[in-house]
Order: sequence, then C-alpha cells, then structure tokens
Amino acid sequence: MTTSEVNRLTALIEAAFAHRKMPPWVLYHLMPWHDGDDDEALAFTGTTWREVTVEHWRERTVAPYFFNGQAFCYYLPSLLTLSLQEPYPYLLAFGSVLFLLQRSDPNLWDDYFLGNIGQLTHAEIAAFQALLVHLSGCGLEVQADLDRAFTTLELLKRRAKS
Repeated sequence: MTTSEVNRLTALIEAAFAHRKMPPWVLYHLMPWHDGDDDEALAFTGTTWREVTVEHWRERTVAPYFFNGQAFCYYLPSLLTLSLQEPYPYLLAFGSVLFLLQRSDPNLWDDYFLGNIGQLTHAEIAAFQALLVHLSGCGLEVQADLDRAFTTLELLKRRAKS
C-alpha cells in the first residue's frame, strides 16, 4: 500500500464524514441484552473521532455493537482510517463492523441495523466501499467478509435512492 493511496482514501473518508457532529450520548438503548461491554461504547463519550487511536479500538473491540446511530456514524471514520494502518483481522473492532454488514439479505435488516448502518449517506457508503476495495487487494484472509460487506453497502445505497 502506497502512502499516496493511504492519503487518498483518508481524504475521501474524512470528506464524506465531515458533516457529522459528536453525539451527546453514544449508547443504543434498545439492545435486547445488557452487560459490561456497553462500557466500551461509553468510553468514547466526549472524545472526538480524530482523537481515537488504534489502541483505543483494540481495547474496545465490541463498542460498535453498542453505539446508537449518531455515535456509530460519528466514530466510523476513525475506524475506517485507522484500518489503513492496522487492517482487520488485526483491528478487531473493524471486524465487528464487518460482522454487522454480513446482511446481504434486506429481510435481515432490523431496527438496530437500519438505525446504525442504515443512517450512512451515499458519500459515506462510497468512502467505506472504496476502503473495502482497497483492503480486498491486500491479501487478507477475510475476502468473503469484505465482499459481503460491500454487497450490503451497495444494497443500502440502492434502498436510499428508491
């Protein structure tokens, strides 16, 4: 991966998510379960997405599952840009997001999915897809996960157009 490619993708991601504001609250309250893992999401409260580090994500691998829609969309660019430095499977929090995107059947899109991933704009989806295409060429052992995530995002784009 060249520095210019990393810079291009980083700029694309930053521009796509530039309109997002830090959410006052990060937790998704309608989760069917509650355990201590939601503390991982709470740890992001008051932190800008640019302040979040690879180490922060390493210590909070399941945080994306507990974010509300605003928090998910706000902190996603951090995870996307940092995955250029530390790609999944090494950055497990990115794997959590990929897992959420393993829904290429729209019948599996529940309120949680639509309230988080379904809130992404066309530009944000396109930036995410550009990253997935880039990672697909990196020889990672998760090609099928990347492909399904890309397909799900493509379906979300089409849904938003209709």
